[in-house]
Amino acid sequence: MDPEWDETEESSGFTDFYLKSVQTYKRLFKNWQAGSKVEVAMIRLIMIPLMDKALEEPGNILKLHHYCNKEDYVYHHAISIGLIGGYMSI
Repeated sequence: MDPEWDETEESSGFTDFYLKSVQTYKRLFKNWQAGSKVEVAMIRLIMIPLMDKALEEPGNILKLHHYCNKEDYVYHHAISIGLIGGYMSI
């Protein structure tokens, strides 16, 4: 598990939780680029709590594009698509 990710830590809202998830995914992605093994369980540790948070107020999913920035687009895209796909499968 990523030592900087603490699923029990309270977030002040969906936006903060989403942004923290993107940064955690970014660290994992950079590790993969450096040759680390991709562990699906780590991705689940990011996505499942984020999906739970999104389902509290589903309208937040429609606002994901507001949080993206140019330099981290790839990471925002991956997390956003995961959320949208998960939401559509419910």
